[in-house]
Amino acid sequence: MAVNKPSQFSAVNKGAARYALLLDCLADHYPGMLSLAEIGRLTNLPKPTAFRLMKALQEVGFVSYDTEQEVYVLGGKMMELGAKALAQNFAVIARPSLIRIADETRDTAFGVLAENDHMQCLVRITGTYPLRTLSLDVGDIWPLGIGAAGMALLAAHDDDFIERYLESHLSLVANFSPLTAETARERVRRTRDEGYAMSEGELLSGMSAMGVAIRFPGTGRPMGAISVAALSARLDKPRRLEVAGLLQREAKVITSTLSSRGSAVTEEDGR
Repeated sequence: MAVNKPSQFSAVNKGAARYALLLDCLADHYPGMLSLAEIGRLTNLPKPTAFRLMKALQEVGFVSYDTEQEVYVLGGKMMELGAKALAQNFAVIARPSLIRIADETRDTAFGVLAENDHMQCLVRITGTYPLRTLSLDVGDIWPLGIGAAGMALLAAHDDDFIERYLESHLSLVANFSPLTAETARERVRRTRDEGYAMSEGELLSGMSAMGVAIRFPGTGRPMGAISVAALSARLDKPRRLEVAGLLQREAKVITSTLSSRGSAVTEEDGR
């Protein structure tokens, strides 16, 4: 299926529109690769023009060319920009929800982004309760399975991913938490059953946290997570359902906002 013609773009000039057209073409067929002939056919550009533009995109790292198969694919620089755009969008979209969570609970709310086999804290909003739990700093990178946010993300993956992850990363996880493979599997089951992850004194004695995963709209793949951390006494069993409902409500708000933005945030950006 042919993609949009340059004239259909609201670009300042046709040159910029053509570059956008070519990148859109490669993105639409990701993770597949395209030959120059296929690119010309899909974009309705003459092969000499497509070749010249693709060569320019190669030089800046936006496109890579496989000389053996004679095909093009999105380049590392484009992937890097996509990952940064994903993080920026997620942080901007999640912040209002995290502010509401911190306001209603008076505790600390976190937003983390899933990045393959680890997660990165992008947003932290502190509540007004005098004793604060600051277990994560913005920019911190931790393995999956650690804390409430990390367990929410791990449980959101399928069982095959979890087994591969535990086999290859359990020794790394052990540097943060005394988590065994069987304990991890049990916590995954409990997280899925209850609809939220619970961490009790895992990272800091006397501190607990609850987390809920955020999934890419229309898919089951985890994109990030939101969580609340507080003194354990403030997350006793009677209050957990209230906080869980709040997290789940805001997770739906974030997912709805992501969905409404459409192609502005795509799953391929997070691969």
